[in-house]
Amino acid sequence: LYWYYPSGTTRPEDTVIEIYRPASAWNSSYVSWNKRDKNVAWTNAGGDWYDRNGVLQGSTPYATMTIKGSSLPDNIYYELDVTELVKEYVSGKYENTGFLIKAHTESNNYIAFYSSDCGNESQVPKLQLVYS
Repeated sequence: LYWYYPSGTTRPEDTVIEIYRPASAWNSSYVSWNKRDKNVAWTNAGGDWYDRNGVLQGSTPYATMTIKGSSLPDNIYYELDVTELVKEYVSGKYENTGFLIKAHTESNNYIAFYSSDCGNESQVPKLQLVYS
């Protein structure tokens, strides 16, 4: 999974990014910190998720990465290996509810990524699948 970090944004410190399995389907047109759809709130602010052990609001992510603190704009893609979660979706073990991306520590820091509707095809999120 590749996420594009835009220019013009900086981070005062390193940020650990984590990937979880959303507990429910969500609507990309309305999803926010407090809601998963236009009139449907998350049970927990920031989203409801399962970790890789199947624990609701668990703390063992499917994938992690560290984005280093910087005063310079990134303007690059960052890669997260979501192979395990994608395999679980493809096998039918779980309904595909996408990815819940969160910072390990969600205070005093800033991250930003472009979404699929950013208008610039070269900066949208990309999922690369490799079959073997």
